[in-house]
Formats: sequence, C-alpha cells, structure tokens
Amino acid sequence: MNFFVKKFVLPLLVKRKWTHVCEIGASFGDSTELLATVPGVSITVIDPCLDCDLAKEFAGNSRITIEKGISLDILPKLTSPFDCILIDGDHNWYTVYHELKLISYRSLLKQGGIVFFHDVGKPWGRRDMYYQPELIPAEHRHSWAFDEVFPEIRAASHEGGTHNGVLTAIEDFMREHKGGYKFFRIREEFGLGVMYRRNDCADDFKFFMLKCKGNAYNGFIGLKEFGRAHLPSAFSLGRLLFRSAKMSAHELNRALKQFEGADRILRRLDRPVSQLFHLLFYRDAASTWASTQWMGVPLLKLPLDLWVYQEILYKTQPDLIIETGTNRGGSALYFANLFDLIGKGRIISVDITHPAEGLPNHPRIRFLLGSSTDPKTLTQVTGELRSGERVMVVLDSDHSRHHVLQELELYSPFVSVGCYLVVEDTNVNGHPVWRSFGPGPMEALEDFLRTHSEFVCDQSCEKYKVTFSPRGWVKRLSEGSLRHGSPPSA
Repeated sequence: MNFFVKKFVLPLLVKRKWTHVCEIGASFGDSTELLATVPGVSITVIDPCLDCDLAKEFAGNSRITIEKGISLDILPKLTSPFDCILIDGDHNWYTVYHELKLISYRSLLKQGGIVFFHDVGKPWGRRDMYYQPELIPAEHRHSWAFDEVFPEIRAASHEGGTHNGVLTAIEDFMREHKGGYKFFRIREEFGLGVMYRRNDCADDFKFFMLKCKGNAYNGFIGLKEFGRAHLPSAFSLGRLLFRSAKMSAHELNRALKQFEGADRILRRLDRPVSQLFHLLFYRDAASTWASTQWMGVPLLKLPLDLWVYQEILYKTQPDLIIETGTNRGGSALYFANLFDLIGKGRIISVDITHPAEGLPNHPRIRFLLGSSTDPKTLTQVTGELRSGERVMVVLDSDHSRHHVLQELELYSPFVSVGCYLVVEDTNVNGHPVWRSFGPGPMEALEDFLRTHSEFVCDQSCEKYKVTFSPRGWVKRLSEGSLRHGSPPSA
C-alpha cells in the first residue's frame, strides 16, 4: 500500500485539506507513518497488532489513535466520520463486504470522501486470504491451504466463484446500492481500488486520473522517457528483431549493422528490458519461480541465481553453508548435491517450522528447528562448527528489515574471509518488485554495510542482468568481527 499512499493518497489529502483518515490494516505501520507526514491529519488505525505493537510504535504521536482489534469489532464502536478510509486488512470477501456495510450503515465516510482498497487485483481480487480463518463464519469460509508462494498465508483453495476475494466483495456491495457508488482500479502493485459516491468527488477523481496517468508509471524503469526520444527507431528495430526469427545469424548481423543507431538503442534498452523481465517473471510467480524445483523438491529461487551459487561454491570452496529459512528444503538439497560434485561440504539449515510432508534426506544436511535469532539456535549452530572450516552464510527467512538486520549482525561473524554472505530477496520493496512490501532485506543490508567495511557487494554476481538479490551477494574481504567457536550474543 505504501506505493499508492505516496502516489495518490497523500496528494489527495493535501489537495482536499482532509483531516480525518481511517486505516484498516497497518501491519508494521509503514503507511501510517507516511500518512502522518501530512500536517494536521489525524489517523485512526484499526489493526489486531499481530505483526507489531502499533500503540508502542506511535506512542509519541498524538495524531495517531490505535484501535487494537479486528475491523468488524471496532467499526461499530466508531462515531466520527472520516474523509478517507484505507482498507488493507483481512483480504477476504466476508471481511471486506461487511466492512463496507458497516461504513455505510454507520455513515463513517464523509460527504465527498473516498475509500481506497489494496489487493483488488491478483492474487486476492477473486480469491480469499485469511489471517485468522477461525474468525470467519464457517458458511462464509472457503476451504483453504497455506499459499505456495507465501507459506505463512492461508489462501482459499480455489479462485473465482461467489463470495470469494476483495474485488468480488466490492462489486457485491455496489450492486446492492444500485449505482450509488463509482469505482475505479489500477492494476499495478496487486491492484488499487477507489470507491466514492456517485455524486461526489468529480474534481478529485479527475485529479486522481491525471495523477495516475502522469506519475504512476514515471518510475517504471524509464520506458516512458525512452519512448519519447526513441519510439520511431525502437519500433523499427523491434520489427526487425521480430523478423529475425526467420533470418540467419549472418543476415541478422548485416541488417543490424545497416540499422542506424541500433547499438545505441540496444544499450539503452539493456536496463529497462532487464527490469521489465524481472517484474514480469516475479509477478507470474505461480508458473515461474514459485514452481521451481530441484530433484522434485520446491525451492523458491530464480534459476539464474542458482547458477551463480554454483559458481561461488566452486570458486570459494566453503566447507559449511549456514542457511536461515529452510522452507521445503530445496535449496539445502541443491547445495548438498553441488557439494557432492565438489567432494566436500555440508549445510546447516534453520527454520521456525518444518513442512508436514517432511524434508529431503541427505547426509550433508543438518536441519535445525527454531528461530534464527534465538540464542538457543545460535548455540546449536555454533556447536556444529569445526575448527578451520570455511563458512558461507545465506539469509532467506523473515524478510522484514528488523529481522534481517538482526540476522546480519548475528551471522556475519561466522563468514570466512573470501567467502560470501548472501542476503536473499533484496528485490522487494521496489528494487524493483513488490513496492508495497515495506522496508526489507535491501534496507537492512544498507544499514549493515554502513558499519561493516569488511564486507562489500560483489556486483559481478549480477552479470546475468536479473537477480532476486540485487546488491545481496556480499563478500568478506577482511576479518573485522570474524568469530568461530562461540555464539554471538542475541
């Protein structure tokens, strides 16, 4: 939601001089913090505070009121209407539909106000997601399973049909009100929905459209600016490349040489095309990286990154890989099989849960159950170390900024000089995918590198143009706080 708050919500708050905002679903409070940057705006946050203690987080801000609990319990207690309501809580039909019913029945939206919805596109537009499925009445709860892409999320076992998904809830509510509301949505970043009364917000809606058209995709890998300057040439080159499927290599090379500016255009296209592929590949997760397997075991990684791992292991010859975030055990098995080829090496893999179907069995792998930052787990890991071993670390567990930074401080001392500390999924939070994620691995890594000069990003590991770990391939150059044999203090 952060991306949309910056691009659309904040400008509307300023333009309309709105002062009362309700945010349903705040997670770690990143959007709340953005909303609070507008002077004079008071924010009522409704959230069960499962991710963090929001009351403690915003204790010093008198303009932020935290209503701890689920929305369907809190909304009936509210009496003052709001200029703007952001709905980004439990993404299922029952919750969103009844949130709208309560907002309407209790007149919680002021005349001229707007309701924003996150996740009206895939995957939750037509598919329920449940944070706490036991709170949804059985007759309104679909059969569910843990999501394949995000294992901590409980998702309906099927997509589509009646009473399923955020967008379906909005449509059902609007249908009952017989044209009393208008609705608009943007498909970027999992989808933003905008709903307002039919006779309200004509000027704001026009402003919103212009803002969307003018700014929403300006940051989208520079394609807009590139198109203005090079569209005719790029289009002609595109036609040539399209025909190239029927041309021999010699014919294509000769045609490119005769094409004025081809090399320059191809160089300019390098970064935009790479990032566009990254965005498309990541967004189509179910049929790409989330369905990647090694020897029949799922591993949620980019195949290009797996090849880089192979090169690193052969070049640096580590004796031990410490991995946080086991998931199904696919990456641990991949490392073990590479070690089989090299002729040495073992893996310690740590996670807070293990899958019910079990983990792969391999003599080089030791699976540990526990939080990666728990002192007991660190003691177990340290107990597995052997004198003189070269150690590599891969961090791929909880991707929140706070957790990753903790892991970096706790596990970096184990990394041997010349070996790598790999921080996975630094691509989230707009680097370039999932802009609404919030501060994550990239931000944690930046914080860490500012105080640890013994580590440096090895950009040669990004030679294949696309990686899920931009700047995340970190090499140890000197000893610094090198520590083997005793656990760092948690």
